[in-house]
Amino acid sequence: MVEKRHFLVLSAIMLIFIFLLVLVSDQGTLLSKRTFQTEVYMFEGGPNHVYQPSIYASSFNLSFPSAVIVTPTALVGSHTILFTTSGTVSNGTLNMVCVGGVYAVNAENGKVVWNESFPNMVMTQPLVVNGIIVVGVGNNMFVNQSFRGTGVNEIVALNEQGHVIWVHKTRGESMPTPVFFEGDIVEATGGGYVCSLDLSTGHLVWASKIPSYVSMSSPLLVGEQLLFGGANPYVFYDINVTNGKVIWETQINATGGLDDSSPSFCNGIVITGFTDLVSNNTLDYKEVGINITNGQLVWCLNEGEGPTPSDLESPPATLYDGYAFVTSPGVPYLYAVNYSNGNVIWKVKTGEDIDNPAVSGNLLFVLNHTGFLYVINLQGKVINVVKTGVVPGPGEPLLTENTIVIFGVNGVVKSIPLSKVI
Repeated sequence: MVEKRHFLVLSAIMLIFIFLLVLVSDQGTLLSKRTFQTEVYMFEGGPNHVYQPSIYASSFNLSFPSAVIVTPTALVGSHTILFTTSGTVSNGTLNMVCVGGVYAVNAENGKVVWNESFPNMVMTQPLVVNGIIVVGVGNNMFVNQSFRGTGVNEIVALNEQGHVIWVHKTRGESMPTPVFFEGDIVEATGGGYVCSLDLSTGHLVWASKIPSYVSMSSPLLVGEQLLFGGANPYVFYDINVTNGKVIWETQINATGGLDDSSPSFCNGIVITGFTDLVSNNTLDYKEVGINITNGQLVWCLNEGEGPTPSDLESPPATLYDGYAFVTSPGVPYLYAVNYSNGNVIWKVKTGEDIDNPAVSGNLLFVLNHTGFLYVINLQGKVINVVKTGVVPGPGEPLLTENTIVIFGVNGVVKSIPLSKVI
C-alpha cells in the first residue's frame, strides 16, 4: 500500500515536471516570436506602400547639404524622424566624390539630434528593428554595363544614438531598401548579388548570384518570397528569402525602369512598372500586375508616351482600398486602377512625378516634380493644390498624425500642418 502511494506521488511529480517542460518550451517559442520589435521592416512600411506612423510632429523647415531621396522613418518611441541623404562634393580637384548620411531629427522641434556621414550615397529608407538602424550605401554610376556602384558599397547598422555597430561590404551598390526577415537583413545589389546578413552581427548567412543588376527596386517581402526587378537582362525575380534560391523569374520586354520600380502587393497580385524605348528620348510607360504564385502577367496598363527622365523611370505604386495609384516621370497623370485587373477607374492631371502618393482616410497626397502638392480624394476630385518648393525623389511623403513631411532632391525638408493643405 505504501509502495503504491509512493508510485502515485512519483507519477504525479513526473506529470507536473513534464507539464512545466512543455509550458516553458511553449513560452520559449512564443517569446522567440516576439523577440523582434520592428518599426520598419521593408520599403515604405509594408507591401502596399502605405506608411503612416503614430507620431506627432511640429511645423518645421530644414535644409540638408544633399538630396533626400526616399521616405524617412519615424522612431515613434523617441519622437525622432530618420532621414537619409545622398550627393556629391568636391574633393579639391576637378573630380567630385559621392557622400551620404543619416540624420536624426527631433519631430517635436525640427532640430537635428545627431548625424552620421558615409563615403558614398545613402538612398535607402532606414530599417529599424530592435533598436538597430540599417541603411545601404552606394551610388548610381556604372563600372560596366552589368555592374552598378562605384566606390564604397556596403550595408551599415547603427544604434539609435547614431553609432555604427557593423559594416558589411557588398558587391555593387546597395541603393534598394533591404528587408528584415526572422533575424536577417536581405538585400539585392547593383552587382548581381542577393545576400542575407545577420541583424546583430552583419555576418553573411547566404548569398546568391543573379544575372541582373538592381537599381532602386526595393525588394517586396510576402511570406518567404522576396520580389524585385533587375536590368540587363530585364527580369522580375521571386527569391526564397530563407536560402536565396530562385522560385520563379519572369522576362519583361523592357528597356528600362524595371530595376527602379519598388513592387507592391495585395491579394495575390504583385504590381511593378517599367519603360519601353519608342524613339530617341521618348519612352512608353507601363505598369503590370503579376501573379505571385507563378510569375505570369495578369494585366498591363499603358500609361502613355513621354520624355525620358534624367534619373528614375518607374516610381512605386501605392495600393489602398482596392486601388493601385500609379504615377510617372514622363506622363502627367495620376492613375487610379483596379489592382486586380488593371482597369482604369479614373485619372487626374497632376504633372509628371517620380514619387508615389501618400494616403490617409479618403485623401491622397501627391507631390509632383515641380514641387506642387496635390490633395485628391479617392473619387478623383482635386481638393487643393499647394506650391511647396520641394522637388521629390522616389518615395511617398511622410504623413504623421498632424503634419505632412515632404522632402526633396534639393535637400529641402518641410513639415507642414495638415490643416494648411486640406
